[in-house]
Amino acid sequence: MGEQPKKSLARNLGAFFGNVLQGFREDVTPKRTSDRLVLKREVVEDAPVETPSGKVTLRRTVVEEVEIERPMGTEAEDRR
Repeated sequence: MGEQPKKSLARNLGAFFGNVLQGFREDVTPKRTSDRLVLKREVVEDAPVETPSGKVTLRRTVVEEVEIERPMGTEAEDRR
C-alpha cells in the first residue's frame, strides 16, 4: 500500500481547534418530542427508632409527578 503523507502540526492544530469550536456552536437545548411534559420528584425519608422489641426503621417514599399537556406551539414557547 502507498504511504499516506504525514499531516503537519499546523493542520493537526487547526483540526483540533475546529472541533472545539464546533462543540461550542452545537445546540444542546433539549428537543421536545411530544406535547407532554412530565416533572418528577422522589423523596425517601428514613428514621431508625428503638423499640422494646428492637430497632425498627420507618421509611417513607413519596413520588410526585406533574404532567402538563400543552399544544405544540412556537419554538420560543417550547423552550420554557
